[in-house]
Amino acid sequence: MTATVNEPEEAMEWPRWQWLERTIPVRMLLALTFVMLGSSNILLWRFLGIGGISAVFAGIACLAAIAWAVLRTPWNGDTADAPTIGTWLVCTGIIAILLVIAGEGRFFYANVDWQVRSAVMHDMGVNPWPFVYLHDGGKFLLRAPLGVYLIPAAAWKLIGARGADLILLAQNAFIIGTLLTAASAMFDRASHRFLALAVFVAFSGLDVVGALLTHGFTYDHLELWAGRLEYSSTITLLFWVPQHAIAGWVGTVCYLLWLRGLAPARLLLIATPLSAIWSPLALIGLMPFAAHAGISLIASRKLCVGDVAFPALAVALVYPTLRYLGSDPGAVGYHLYDIALMVWALFMLIEVVPFLYPLIAVAIQQRKFDATLAIVGMILLFLPFLQVGAAIDLMMRASIPALAILSVLVTERMLANDGEYRNWLMIMLIIGSVTGGMEISRAFREPDSPETHCTIFEAWDAGTVAHHGIQGQGIPKGTYLADLDLVPGMVRPASPHDVQSRSGRRCWDTPWPRPAGI
Repeated sequence: MTATVNEPEEAMEWPRWQWLERTIPVRMLLALTFVMLGSSNILLWRFLGIGGISAVFAGIACLAAIAWAVLRTPWNGDTADAPTIGTWLVCTGIIAILLVIAGEGRFFYANVDWQVRSAVMHDMGVNPWPFVYLHDGGKFLLRAPLGVYLIPAAAWKLIGARGADLILLAQNAFIIGTLLTAASAMFDRASHRFLALAVFVAFSGLDVVGALLTHGFTYDHLELWAGRLEYSSTITLLFWVPQHAIAGWVGTVCYLLWLRGLAPARLLLIATPLSAIWSPLALIGLMPFAAHAGISLIASRKLCVGDVAFPALAVALVYPTLRYLGSDPGAVGYHLYDIALMVWALFMLIEVVPFLYPLIAVAIQQRKFDATLAIVGMILLFLPFLQVGAAIDLMMRASIPALAILSVLVTERMLANDGEYRNWLMIMLIIGSVTGGMEISRAFREPDSPETHCTIFEAWDAGTVAHHGIQGQGIPKGTYLADLDLVPGMVRPASPHDVQSRSGRRCWDTPWPRPAGI
């Protein structure tokens, strides 16, 4: 009798949580991500007032074809190891918490880079599309990687500033959480997936060591220890530049899935151009890995029509974006970055070598050439010598894919059966995690970030656009603005609304403090 009574109770309890174990095809996760990125490109057309409704419908059809191609992509993994709804909730929940602490949604302090970004979204939200700024007798178009702003700014027009802040938070948490869930398919055990997530979130160079060797803890942002050299930790990317991180991580996940034989190279070749509107600098960092996948595909003699057609469709979709981003290139500029070799060597010893050396040593012992490791090493060793614009953004953003791949290589080395270098890597990760810990602690020490009321010109001059103690007035605005006369006709707004570059309003109702050394 007891067993008969208890059976219905057990049957009633289990279904409450059974849905968490339902699997999500990785193809679906990537298709959703591509749709988000592609939608930003289509919204850019509306922001610029080009193409008309027919172009929008053509863009939607193009994006639908890309999504269909991704959903139909053959998957080489075991469906039993596919990520679950529970995995997605954990990944998205962790990222959402970190982004909230990072200041998105304006619940906590946001770092000073958001002074200008908040002004960009403010201008896109309050002004009719398309618009140009009247400044010093000329007209200037807002020209920047606007991918992160387009959906929230469109929402602003319907639900206001506060709603746009929350949409921004939800958008970024959804994309990053979905990408991490897709990446979890590379690991066949829950414990391995948890370790990979922990390593990725904590991943950083040994900035605390560099700080102790140079200036102690004078700077609140430890990654300033090397002066104008920086590779950003995962937490730093989430707190300072999530849009660049998203652009770099989309392609990274596709590359790693291809590298593990789970998905074809075409996914990476589709993702790479779609990410341009979020960060052309991160796209530059993806190019060597896309080339690796593309060359390997051709060498394998397994190239099919879809491997060319659908990436070409993605390029066609983003062609106006590429023309837009290339507007007035002289305002940005490309240079060789002059750094002392001793400074570079010390930077490498603290930021890269502690993680790269064990992997190279094992590869040598096994007499195995690892093309991925070679690409990662070359990028991280030589990227500091290249510069775009007045700051070190190329170094910090183009390194995003290489650093993310390096974190996965470190995880795999720690999971290797031989256990070689496991303890060493664990110690390096613990020391490196101090960088992210300092970023998180700042959010609890500083006041919540205020709402922005002024234009990008006013926010630029009132605050700072770089975290190296350089005032906004001293940095050219070419990374965000282009002379309208120098914008290609294809993407030049025909009848834009004129907006004064200065509104005369106070930027922030409460002070927006700049942490020590920033």
